[in-house]
Amino acid sequence: MSPDDFIKTAGELIEDLEERHHRAAVHAAYYSVYHFVASHFGLDPAKYEADHKSVREKLKNENNRSKVPPSVWRAKQHIMYIWNKRRHADYDLSTPFTADDADQVVETCKGILRG
Repeated sequence: MSPDDFIKTAGELIEDLEERHHRAAVHAAYYSVYHFVASHFGLDPAKYEADHKSVREKLKNENNRSKVPPSVWRAKQHIMYIWNKRRHADYDLSTPFTADDADQVVETCKGILRG
């Protein structure tokens, strides 16, 4: 399984009209970027070293744009947005999550991964 598999799944889920699919699409899209970034930094998501905060911190501390691939720099710019949207989708079940919300996140994640 690869980050591309997660984003492909997100793209399939986004086509459905039900909110549960929109939430699942955002979840999958976020994890496509999370795994991509963890891999870039040599972190293993199966180990504690690659917890979500550690991955975000690695991106936050990456300050030399010329030394990282454009996709990693895009991830740096958007990680907090997609992380917060994923948290909303996964945990804030009392607040609606729209198709537009999901589409924006999925498209942002696709844009990040487009090397």
